[in-house]
Amino acid sequence: MRDNKGKFVKGHEVPNKWRISCSKQFSGKKLSKEICNKISQSLIGNTRNLDTKRPNQTGEKHWKWKGGRIIKNGYSKILFNGKYILEHHLNWCIANNFLYIPKGMVVHHKNEDKLDNNPENLVLLPNNYHTKLHWEVEKQQGINRFRGGE
Repeated sequence: MRDNKGKFVKGHEVPNKWRISCSKQFSGKKLSKEICNKISQSLIGNTRNLDTKRPNQTGEKHWKWKGGRIIKNGYSKILFNGKYILEHHLNWCIANNFLYIPKGMVVHHKNEDKLDNNPENLVLLPNNYHTKLHWEVEKQQGINRFRGGE
């Protein structure tokens, strides 16, 4: 039996749907019902009941989360000095010995893949040129952000 938090309550018999087959698990040896029940309890106590879903326990919201990579708006962010920063900014700064991205500049992905953060794929561009570059690419592809395409 489990309590309202999903933890196994000691002293109660294990339901049949969770009980293991001791004779199959332990190379055909016949074990007493009491020993088999204790083995089942110990195994079940260490595993999660897959029938119950636990909301908000993935990524940052999981209780074992220690920081790492998250993806927002298609860009990869990593935990750096207690703060999430864009991974391509960090990679470009490390590769080019900068402490930060200069004001008015943008790190551009050459192949336009937001998750490809290799330093060879990253280039620093002025913000106005970067905007113009994407505008021209969208114009060639027939994409108009304001009219929903042509």
